[in-house]
This record gives sequence, C-alpha cells and structure tokens, in this order.
Amino acid sequence: MLATFHQATENDIHSAIAGKFQHPRINFSQYNSNTGAAAKKGQAEWAAMSWESRAAVFMKAAELLSGPWRWPVLAATVLGQSKNFFQAEIDASCELIDFLRFNVYFAQQIYEQQPESSKGVWNRMVYRPLEGFVYAATPVSNTCHVRNNLRSCSSISRQLAGI
Repeated sequence: MLATFHQATENDIHSAIAGKFQHPRINFSQYNSNTGAAAKKGQAEWAAMSWESRAAVFMKAAELLSGPWRWPVLAATVLGQSKNFFQAEIDASCELIDFLRFNVYFAQQIYEQQPESSKGVWNRMVYRPLEGFVYAATPVSNTCHVRNNLRSCSSISRQLAGI
C-alpha cells in the first residue's frame, strides 16, 4: 500500500471549527487546545486591520521563512512528512514563500479594482469577508505548502480559515 486517505465529512468540518479535529487513525488530542474557538475570538480584530497591515504579516512570514526559519522548517518537514531534503526545500520553503508573497500581490490587485467614478461622484468597492468559516481540506498528495496556501489566501482577505 502506498498511501491511505481520509474523506472529509460534515463532522470533520464542525470539529475543525470547534478546534477538536478527529481522525480515524491519528490522535490529534495533543494539538486540540480549542484552536477553532481561539481563531474565532481573534477574527474581529483581524478583520478590523487594514489590508496593508494584514499583508505585512504575510510578507514578514515569507521573509522569516526565507531567512532564519528556513532550516528549522525544512528539518520539521523532513521529519514530520518523511520527505527528503530536496522535497522539503520545494514544499516547505520555495513554494510556501512564493504563495505567501503571491497572495499579497493578488490581494493588492483585487483591492485596486474599483468601479469608475463620474464627476461629482465617488464610487468605491469595499470588500468584506465571508460570513462563516473556510474549511480547507487538502488532497492527500499535497503537503504543507498547499495547506498553508489555502489558509493564507482566505486569511489575507479577512476570512477565518482552518483545516
């Protein structure tokens, strides 16, 4: 057998929101510290931040991943996901850093798109987050870079996201 997979169910979604994810073969009890509730608690503060402030968080994360955090993240990826160094470098460093930076760029492009205004009228589009929770379930063949991209692309636009 090369791999096993778990099909995400409605119960998995509710468990992720509550921060109590259950898996048929993996014990997540050490990680279940009510993370979903903590994320919901911080959602209002995150959504109230300017988009530039949210973008700065992601750009700082990309900068740290390309600098002082690169080796610890690579080591954790090699150990935690049974990858070789080459695979970890692609997944944990290169693609994740690119995703974080590209998501900031694409968010900027979206926010700059505004309706045309005529003389004496200022038309302005204000983007607001979805109401609710984005549940991002990754395919079994994808690892940390895709998982983090799914969370970050919705988070930069003020949306609460998790897996």
